[in-house]
Amino acid sequence: MASPLVQQIFVHGDSMRSFLVAVVVPNESALRAWAAGQQQQLQDEPDQRSLAELCRLESVRRAILSSLSRIVSQSGRPAWEAPKVRHRTRTTAHAQ
Repeated sequence: MASPLVQQIFVHGDSMRSFLVAVVVPNESALRAWAAGQQQQLQDEPDQRSLAELCRLESVRRAILSSLSRIVSQSGRPAWEAPKVRHRTRTTAHAQ
């Protein structure tokens, strides 16, 4: 299973913490399509915003988190295995 809003994700777990942290690179086309559907709530034209501006929106963080939580739930995993999205970036990671 994969979130249509996520192009790339890095998930980090620390045994001293009760949650997972994720760094997410959103799928730009899916995010723009989602934002177009949220146009009234965003109170502007989302296609006029840069991807970096969209990534900073709290509503985007909530949408990505909800999408990831839904995947965890549908797969029968415990809720604590759903990452908490702490950072959204427009830069993808590359193997060196």
